[in-house]
Amino acid sequence: MTTNQDLETLLTDAREDLSAEYKSWLNSTSNEHRAVFAKAAIALANHSGGYVIIGMEEDGDSFNSVQRPEEIPEITQDIANAEG
Repeated sequence: MTTNQDLETLLTDAREDLSAEYKSWLNSTSNEHRAVFAKAAIALANHSGGYVIIGMEEDGDSFNSVQRPEEIPEITQDIANAEG
């Protein structure tokens, strides 16, 4: 089970590996963005699972958290489960 410490490490020591994919904000109403998420999730599943962390942008060798743009709707469980 994932602990708060595990989640904190994913954000404070952000680095992509076989168990973590970092993505900028994805618009869950866009098929193109849904495909980006699906590709990342499939890659993680092929390596025994992991995390897709949304809202992070790459800055050289690190990742920085960025605020969700207003034009991108909030991600809810209902939106995540909706079929495109």
